[in-house]
Amino acid sequence: MTAETNPISKAKQLLESLLQDDVIQVRPSDRERFMRDWEAAMDQLADAEPKPAPKAPQAKKPQPKASKVFGGMTFHDGKQVRAVVAAPNQKRAAELVGMSVGEFRQFWSVTGNSEEISAALSRPGTVFGKPFTDFNAPLEPLE
Repeated sequence: MTAETNPISKAKQLLESLLQDDVIQVRPSDRERFMRDWEAAMDQLADAEPKPAPKAPQAKKPQPKASKVFGGMTFHDGKQVRAVVAAPNQKRAAELVGMSVGEFRQFWSVTGNSEEISAALSRPGTVFGKPFTDFNAPLEPLE
């Protein structure tokens, strides 16, 4: 960095100019001490570690809505099945199952079964089911 581009050198030149033009008034007897104190202050600033610039606030990324896993009874291919679906809300779950929201609320609820939860969350928005009479059957996507 050259003397012309060094900010401290520029500030010193400006200060000397202001002193010569009597914009800043310092008694001649105090002038030498004033300049020495000013240079010491500038040296301290130059030696200080620069602080990192503050980070600009970043817009928050929209978080995906946590899916709830709903389970209930429905009919598929003319047979009654236990079905589950992962959806953000009852309205979307009812659409996926093909029911009205009122009907869905009567016969479906949030499930706590770990097998059903893991199956439904593996593919949110897909309806999984198994025969009503075979609780040991695996949950499979209903088409």
